[in-house]
Amino acid sequence: MAALIFAGALFLVPINTPAAAQDVDCTSPQTQMEMNVCSGRDAETADAVLNDVWSNLRAKTRAFDADANIPEGERISDQLLAAQRAWIQYRDGQCNAEGAQYYGGTIRPLIVNTCVTRMTEARTQELRTMLQEN
Repeated sequence: MAALIFAGALFLVPINTPAAAQDVDCTSPQTQMEMNVCSGRDAETADAVLNDVWSNLRAKTRAFDADANIPEGERISDQLLAAQRAWIQYRDGQCNAEGAQYYGGTIRPLIVNTCVTRMTEARTQELRTMLQEN
C-alpha cells in the first residue's frame, strides 16, 4: 500500500536526462545537467527515507488501532493515511508552483527537486516525531 501512496512522487522528479547521467559524480556537480541529476537523486533518497518512516508509523498505528478496538473511520491509521495523501498533493503542487516560473528553463528540475527534497525531509521529521510519541 505504501508504494501506491508515494508513487506520485516519482512523476514529480523531472530528471529527464541522457543515459550519461548515470555517470554523474554528485560530490561536486558542475553543470546544470549534473545539478539536475543530483537534485533528482536527493529527492529520490528523501522519498525512500520517508517511505521507511511511513511504513514503521503505519504499522505502529495499525497495531494501536487493533489493540484499542477503534472503529473503522476513526482509526489513527486511517486519519494518518488521509493526511499523508493530502500532504503529497500539497507538496507536489507547491513544488511545481515553485518551478513554474522557470518553465522551459534548464534550472526548473533543480528548483522542483530541491523543493521536493526540502519538503519531504520536513515531513519525514514530522512522521518521526509521531512515531516517537506513539
